[in-house]
Order: sequence, then structure tokens, then C-alpha cells
Amino acid sequence: MPGLRRRGARLATTLALTLALIPTVAPAALPVPADVRAADALAAAPRSSDRDRALGRWARRASLSELMYVLRRQGLGDVEAVLVTEALERTGSSRRDLRRRLSLRLAQADPRRARRILGDLGADALMTCVRPRASAFRIAALLPDQGSYQGYGREVRLGIEAALSLHNRRSSLPLALEPWSTGSDDPARAAAALDSAADLSAVAVGELLSVSTLALATGARLLRLPLISPTATDESIGEIGPTVFQVGPSGYERGQTLARAVLAGARRRVGVLTSGDDDQEQFALGFIETARALGSEPVWRDSYSAGNTDFGAAAKGIAAKRVEVLFWEGDPRDASLLLRRLARDRVAVQLCGGQALAPDLYHSSVRPLLEGVRYVADDWRLPPALGASLDTLLHAWGAAERKPLHERGFLIGNLLASVIEGRALCPEEITHSLATRLSREPHLRARQFLDWSADGVRLPVFTMSQGRAVADQ
Repeated sequence: MPGLRRRGARLATTLALTLALIPTVAPAALPVPADVRAADALAAAPRSSDRDRALGRWARRASLSELMYVLRRQGLGDVEAVLVTEALERTGSSRRDLRRRLSLRLAQADPRRARRILGDLGADALMTCVRPRASAFRIAALLPDQGSYQGYGREVRLGIEAALSLHNRRSSLPLALEPWSTGSDDPARAAAALDSAADLSAVAVGELLSVSTLALATGARLLRLPLISPTATDESIGEIGPTVFQVGPSGYERGQTLARAVLAGARRRVGVLTSGDDDQEQFALGFIETARALGSEPVWRDSYSAGNTDFGAAAKGIAAKRVEVLFWEGDPRDASLLLRRLARDRVAVQLCGGQALAPDLYHSSVRPLLEGVRYVADDWRLPPALGASLDTLLHAWGAAERKPLHERGFLIGNLLASVIEGRALCPEEITHSLATRLSREPHLRARQFLDWSADGVRLPVFTMSQGRAVADQ
């Protein structure tokens, strides 16, 4: 038995020495990502020290835009501080807003350095810098997805998605549209959606109706978040703050466009007849002020209650003041009665106005009276190439036809893609870039209306000829 124990001990010793001499094979280290897409995929993987080391090595040679793209992710873990530090090193001193946001994010990601970082920032910077993880590569869409307006919200969203799809095909840093529900014309829900979206997104689009958009605009000002309003009719919304922008077209700009088309080249005696609807006030104001600037002072002005059945007094006033051009805005049913009265009283005047004068809104018996009438469209017209690109995508996605809200969304998406591609990487930089695209006209600029002329977008004016609306060239 003692011999067996000795032999067993010798075998155990020999086995231990043999195992010690066998080289251990360490698991292969993760390769350094070759590009930003690979780095982003690695950042989405489960946290590990190998993952963090590989991302850290990649970060040393990544550009600022690439770092900010990967930093759009939440829950990065320990490597977040490494990525933010590299981003800070690439952010010049002139980009103060971005540096403040990155510094605050670094303080959150690395609590051990927080006291020093926050001390360097100062109280003023902390008060003005909120939601430091908000990413320019995430665009928040705050739109209704219930009730009567969900279809309109879907059209705006689809237009934005079409523009981003075109951008993402050629960009290594794709943009994501992130929808947030605002319910069905619910200002409280819209405000709550904005509060959540601002944590992730550096720019927002929404809402549709004026009341909910007002709630968003107020919050956007407090959060220093750029907000683009696609459809709100209350034009004063743009006056809430410098971060609120409007797609338009403004009623004022439509009035300007119509006056320039109708009154160019000669002074005319102008009359104005409106239904007293507050929504049309800016339209009439734009026409009147532009008419005056062109030397055509309004000589007669009146208003009437919607549904009025007797335009006898108006016809007499127009004739007495020898009005040559009559600006009218109201309901098509009222226009039918007005046209018949003017014809009966043999009052010759050129009628002009808005989309309510479009021929498809009138009975065939009235259309001959529309001959020579001129009207400006309610919405923008895209240039042919841009419209064709949108049509192709909409058809591929099952949309039956292109609609004005698709076009507004498409314009927004194209603009934001251009701004972010131009190196605007935080809310303040996006706001600054959008401000360079504001209308030069003082009335529109004061209300933060964007200028789309650089994109070839225009407001068409139509002339009724032989029962058809013919667009001016």
C-alpha cells in the first residue's frame, strides 16, 4: 500500500508539471472597428471590458461627427466617458454650446471627475445646458396618432421619412426619425411627449394644431430645443422664442405673392372684401401692404358675415369707388353669390384671392363667371425633380398620391439632413443653422418662417382661363 501511495504521488506531480508546461491560450481580443458602422454595432453589444477596449482604440482615430453618432446611444456604460473625452478633444473652443453639453455629459458618465468638471463649467452654463445626451442624429416627431388628425400626422411623418431615406442611402451617419404620440389634439400629452423626447433628440417636429403646437413651443423654448411647426395656423407661435420655426407658407406671404402677380407693372385701384375670419387676417394684410408698396393704394374695404346672401351693398361700393382689382377671401358658397351679384349689376372687376377660388369648388353654372380670376395656392409647390423623388418613395411605400403634408414633411426632412450633415451636432448648433434659413422679409422673419426659395420651392398663382386653372410661369 505504501508503494501505491508513492507511485500515485509521483503521477500527480508529473501531471501537474505537464499541465504547467502547456501554454494557455487567451481568448482573442475584439478587433478594432474598421468604420463608424462597425463601431456603432459594437457599442450596441453587451458591455464587456473587451468591447470597451476596442471602442476606445477606435475612438482615438474617429472624427467628431462619428463619435457623436455612436454617443447617440443610451446605456453605453464605462466606455461612454472615453468616447465623450475623445469628442471633447475634437471640439474647438468656438463651439461653446457643444463643449458645455459634452462636459456635462462627461460629469454624468464619470462621477469621480464630476466635481472638477462642474466647477469648471460654472453655474450659468449648468442653468442653460439641459439634456446633455440629446442627439442630433435622432429627430423627434411629435404628432397625433389617434382621432381625426392621425391621418394628417401620418402624412407629415411619411414625408420626413422619405427625405431621411434619401439621405441615409448616401450617408455613413444615418438619421433616425423617432415618433412620439401626442394623442388626438391633446396639449397635455404633447407636452409630456416633448419632455421625454428632449432626453434623446436634439430637434423636434410637431404638432399639427395651434393649441398643441403652442404647448410644444413653450416647452421647446425652456428646453432650448429647436422645434419645427409643420402646420399650425396661429402665426404668432413663431414669436414664442428663437428655437421655434415655421414651415409656412404664411398667409402674409401668400398675400404678398398674389399682390406681386396681380399688380405688377401698373397702379390699380384696389378693393378688399373678407369674411372677417381671423385665420385670413394675415393673408389680407400681406396683400394690402404689398399693394401699397407697389403703388396701388386700397380705395375700398369691407367685411361681411359668413353665409351672407346679399352682396348688393358691396357691389355698389365697388362700383362707386371704381375698384379695378378686388381681393376676396371667404367661403366658395359666398363667392358664388358675389360673382352672380357683380354680373347682375354689371360691375366689371378682376377678382383675386386664395384657394377658395379654385374651379373644382364651383358648380359648372358658376365657372364661366370665374374667367380671369386669379388665386394663390394654399401650399408650396416642389420643383419637378424634388417632387419626382418624393413620388417614387411614396408609391413604393403604398401611398396612393402625394399630398401637401407629405411635401411639408419632405421639406423638413431635407432641411434637417442638410443642417446636421453641415456639422450641427447639438440643439444650439441646429437652432443657429436653422436661423440662417429664415425669410429675409421682416414680417416673416419676426415670426420665424423658413425660406424655401433656395430649394426651388414656390407658391404658384393661377389664372382661370376657359374653365381651367392655369399656373403662372
